Amino acid sequence: TPGILLVKPNGSTEPIRMALASIKAPRMIREEGKEKLTRTQLYDNLMAFNAREMLRKKLVDGTVICFLRYERSGQQQPAGAAPAKSAGPMSFWDVYVDGNNNVALMLMKEGLVQVVSHRATDPKSHDYDSLCLAEQRAQSKKKGLFAFSEGIEIRRINDLSIEQSAQQSTQFLPFLQRNANMQCIVDYVFSASHLKLLLPSEFTLFSLNLSGARPPKQGEKYADKALEFVKSFIHMRE
Repeated sequence: TPGILLVKPNGSTEPIRMALASIKAPRMIREEGKEKLTRTQLYDNLMAFNAREMLRKKLVDGTVICFLRYERSGQQQPAGAAPAKSAGPMSFWDVYVDGNNNVALMLMKEGLVQVVSHRATDPKSHDYDSLCLAEQRAQSKKKGLFAFSEGIEIRRINDLSIEQSAQQSTQFLPFLQRNANMQCIVDYVFSASHLKLLLPSEFTLFSLNLSGARPPKQGEKYADKALEFVKSFIHMRE
């Protein structure tokens, strides 16, 4: 989800998982089996993709300044906020780039997130009033999430990396073979040699296995180091 960042503090090798304070972001939903996504879900997927791309281009390999604003357990999070995957509390932060540009506010100005409703006594983002104002403006201008209507054209993201897409993957292979040089984004790193790539020009995700080298498998010596090296080198990069 674009509402959560992995930030590596100076001098540390372990990143911190930070949720952006006082906003809720759309989540990517994958089709399961024969059950098709609704138009609303497809549109949310598209907005989640746009938000993630905005953050990727702005933040990858960049420097940010972060301020912890509050923590919530999985049961105490505001409605619509990003759920924690672990049993511990989720921390919510104001994250700034290029000096004083709040990352959440950047997303809100494009209508790519929504503001979480807080009680007056709740801890919240220090830019909460600005977030609320930006949301009102995005609504009035029908930007991002607020532009959805039943008649709007929605571009579907095709995920050929999942098992249900085996036949489509076979049909897509000749296209890849004809186009030897393509600009892709590394969407996910399964292992040191197994990647999921996004081809933006086709709005398509597909799996790729690196050839010419055999990295150590899970459980073998240096497997974790190989995985972390590949992640740090190419994950979320073009």
